[in-house]
Amino acid sequence: MATSTKRSRYNVQSPRNRLANPRVLKAFLQATIAFQKAGKKDEVDSPDVLRATAQQRVADEKTLSERLWDQNLDLVDAAWDTKFIQGIAHGNLDPNDYGQYTVQDAAYCNAATDNLQFLTDKVQGAPLEEFFKGQYEGYKGYTQELYESWFLKPDGADLGPAAQAYVDLEHEIAHNEEALYYLVSMIPCLRLWPYLAKMMEKGGYDKESNIYKFWIEDNGSYKSAEEVEEVVDGCSLSGLINEEKANQIYRKCMYGEVNFFKSACDEPLLIIPPQ
Repeated sequence: MATSTKRSRYNVQSPRNRLANPRVLKAFLQATIAFQKAGKKDEVDSPDVLRATAQQRVADEKTLSERLWDQNLDLVDAAWDTKFIQGIAHGNLDPNDYGQYTVQDAAYCNAATDNLQFLTDKVQGAPLEEFFKGQYEGYKGYTQELYESWFLKPDGADLGPAAQAYVDLEHEIAHNEEALYYLVSMIPCLRLWPYLAKMMEKGGYDKESNIYKFWIEDNGSYKSAEEVEEVVDGCSLSGLINEEKANQIYRKCMYGEVNFFKSACDEPLLIIPPQ
């Protein structure tokens, strides 16, 4: 995802932040409308109009992305309470656990590139295909960066149970759902990481003595989340997204985030209930 956020060599910021490119998002939205709702008379066919529509709120009504976040606050709290996140906040996370997470993230990103390559072949229409091709190249580059920073070979890192489950989930979404729902699946990470960083900042954990101060600083921007949510909210108002399905995907991915954090410190994983 295109972002100017500085990434420390030793940091792990979600590569999904590279999605934050307004021009690409417009192309994605325009192609999605044509791809999913071609020929529908009452369809909004302009991404600019759809973006404006997304900003039309009734005073007491929240957007889809806000509702999805609110409905999953229990998992947000669970993420905050993990030993991994608390260790970063207090600066006492075992560097071995941080390294373990980073290596897992590299393997996760390596698997994600396969999903994005598949989506590039799956979608029809130049703008949408271009969008996923860009994401594939972004993940590929980020993965290479992680491997080089940690002196790993491409096949030198395996996925643990939590990371594997998360990869399998996103693989299923990419292969079995409409392309737009893959975008929905990215939002939990995009919003959760800056939320956690802001919580640490608000709590005064970003002191110079905290060895993980860089993590707090590097992950504190909501810009990427807001740009993606704007498109999802616009599509929702135009009837392109089924909210129940979106929440199921959103919640499963939030479980994926929590369990990935838990796995770094060998905490018991949450059991994902059937939906």
